[in-house]
This record gives sequence, structure tokens and C-alpha cells, in this order.
Amino acid sequence: QSDWWARYGRLLVLALLGLVVVSSFGTFASLASTIFPSESFFEGVQKDFAGDSHYLVRLRIWHPALALLLGLGLWRLVARLEASAGARQLSALAWNVQMLYWLQFGLGALNAILLTPVWLQMVHLALAHLLWLGLVALAYRSAAAMADTSVLMAGKAGTVAG
Repeated sequence: QSDWWARYGRLLVLALLGLVVVSSFGTFASLASTIFPSESFFEGVQKDFAGDSHYLVRLRIWHPALALLLGLGLWRLVARLEASAGARQLSALAWNVQMLYWLQFGLGALNAILLTPVWLQMVHLALAHLLWLGLVALAYRSAAAMADTSVLMAGKAGTVAG
């Protein structure tokens, strides 16, 4: 159990918490883009770093920055799952979650470039929900695989001892 927690559990919890934080900053970014629209993508980026911009506009840059950190964490998690011989089923799910993340990141970039059209914001939000569900499924399957492994190990230990 502690081996599973050390190898996967902490990263899964960090990924779930990271997604909550990224999503929270996404609400600020969406609100800022709605209340303080920009005429162009470059004007929006300039506003993100301008000292006289509203604080919501300056918070907007944190959403993609934190999303990149989340992506690095997902990459590390997938690499660990891939390296584990007993986690082949988890590996496929982890890669799907990571691909969903990169699709989501690309849509987020497109959303910013196109100046946050409502239809694209809705697609971006829907994919965020799918990403959340994928991470929850990955955490569940990982914990279930760990439980199955410990039951098997206990059974083998009982057979050897008996």
C-alpha cells in the first residue's frame, strides 16, 4: 500500500488538486475576458502584464501557466505508470488522460487567440469536465489495481505459509 502511495497516489492527488486550482483560475480568466474584452490577442497579453490593468486581467495569465505545470505533472505520472509492469491497463487510461489534457490545452490557446468566443469557452469547459472525470477514473482504477495486487500478494503469502 505505501509503495503504491509513494509511486502513484501522491501524484494522482496532486493532479486532481492541480486540476481544481487550474479550473479555479480558469474562472478568473473567463470572467476577466468577458468583463474586459480585448481588441486583439496581443492587446490582451499586454493587458495581462500592465501594472494599471484590473487585478482580474492580471490574474488571467496564471491559468495557462498553471495548466502547463499540471501538464508536466501528468507527464510524470504517465511515465511512472508506463514504467510499472503491473500497470498496463492504467497506462492506457493515463495516456488517454494526457492526450485529453493536450487537446484541452490547445483549445485553451485557441480560445485566447480567438478572443474567447462563447461557443469555444463552452467546449473548453466541457473538456475540462471530461479531464476531471478521466483523472478520477485513473485514481479509482489505480487504487483498485493496488487493492487487487495486495489481495493477490496476501493469497500467495498464505499459500506459501500454508
